Amino acid sequence: MKRFVIFTFICACLTGPLMAQQEILPSKNQRYVTTGISFQLWKHHEYDHPVQQVTFPVQLMIPMNDHLNVTLTHMAAFSWWDELHKISGLSDTWVNGTYVFLEDQAMLNVGIGAPTGKTRLSQYEYELAWQWLTPNVFRYRLPVYGQGLCAKVGGALAIPIAQDFILGLGAQFVSRSPYVPVEYKYEYMDGSTPVTKVMAKTFNPGDEYSLHAGLDVRPHENVKFSIDVILTQYERDELSGREVFGSGSKTAVDMGFFYRFNDDLNYIWANMVFRQKGKNEFLQGAYIENEQLNKNGAQIDLDLRVKAFNFEDAVLFFLGEGRFYNKNEAGIGGAGLFGLGAGGQVSIYDNMLLDFTAKFLTGQIHDETSKRIDGLDAILTLVYSW
Repeated sequence: MKRFVIFTFICACLTGPLMAQQEILPSKNQRYVTTGISFQLWKHHEYDHPVQQVTFPVQLMIPMNDHLNVTLTHMAAFSWWDELHKISGLSDTWVNGTYVFLEDQAMLNVGIGAPTGKTRLSQYEYELAWQWLTPNVFRYRLPVYGQGLCAKVGGALAIPIAQDFILGLGAQFVSRSPYVPVEYKYEYMDGSTPVTKVMAKTFNPGDEYSLHAGLDVRPHENVKFSIDVILTQYERDELSGREVFGSGSKTAVDMGFFYRFNDDLNYIWANMVFRQKGKNEFLQGAYIENEQLNKNGAQIDLDLRVKAFNFEDAVLFFLGEGRFYNKNEAGIGGAGLFGLGAGGQVSIYDNMLLDFTAKFLTGQIHDETSKRIDGLDAILTLVYSW
């Protein structure tokens, strides 16, 4: 068990927070495929139509041997707002290889993002993506359809300080290639002849570097605390070969608490993520300059998962969450959202699991004024292992 805890911990250093690691993750030597369907909806009370997205995610994990796992992740999605603002298509396809060594205490991760996703968005598709799909507060499962060819490499090391005290260190580099995100078409009259022109500029997103550090503490057999700190630095973005934007560096702190009760069957998992970015850089005339006021406000996401009831071949969960986003230094933005929901898992056969959750959310987002917004988030997932 100790080796498995170390393995899952160093995976978390590079792939994000894990929920109740020993309870959720399959064995690292077990093949599995997951597929399903999700539906998300946000209704802004100042607009007639809600923004909706349906996704069809697929993930395949194949252990090549005791040390090497290969994972393939892909998604198809349909997003729509009104008759004009619609996007349908595929995401990029990520293939990741994870190699674990030094008695499961070190890991090397290499990934390739194949450019299978939709790019060259129309003006209306781009407006939908920019205004609704990409803001963190909405958590759409596919905020960006395509980003061109990408690659990443990272490593992590877990250092057991004591029997139930693990220190993790890691680093990751992500490289992105140029692509055309949006394609504008416009018409004008050349005398009596209508002419259609297309404007499609090449965008080269900056590479990113991140450092990871974390602690995993288990003071009691049924209690675990974890904290992870991630520092990320971005290179400047280029448009048609010219530097136009530099994203502020980001600090993210992820804290988790796990408590198992009721004869080791049920548990509580609470997770908090804090994010803060520094000032961005913009092209001002002939030079790139820092913005005077930080346009990035602090963000806090809270998630709660309670495994409450156990049946012969099924379990029931209760879910809760909060999203609290501060206004930036210019007094713009910010949000306060709350959500409640439930979910369950049903074992269909010994090697097949059906997982489903549904959450209702409500709250306010803030621009010049506060505006009511309601949301629905539901997902049905089928996991097959062999």
